[in-house]
Amino acid sequence: MQGVTTTGGPTILVLTLFVGVFVSIALAGVIAYRAYRGYQRTRSTRLLALSAGLFTVVAVPKLLNLVLSTLQYPADTTSTAAAATRLAGLCVVLYAIYAGD
Repeated sequence: MQGVTTTGGPTILVLTLFVGVFVSIALAGVIAYRAYRGYQRTRSTRLLALSAGLFTVVAVPKLLNLVLSTLQYPADTTSTAAAATRLAGLCVVLYAIYAGD
């Protein structure tokens, strides 16, 4: 049986980073879900935009990084895609803050 090998540093560090990524994705999902439930109760489009924006700022870039890196896309492509989704998410959050109902 072979052990786990890593190229990014000590195994415990790599595993800790992966756990951190998955925990942050899960927390972003929980927050987005709670905001979406608030939207369902109030029908406030601002809460819906906040839900989508927060998920797009936190979870989507991390998922893109994970998927594109696994598929061995170039690092600049992965970084650009993640940055673009963060920017889009921040625009949606700004809409949620400044848009009128």
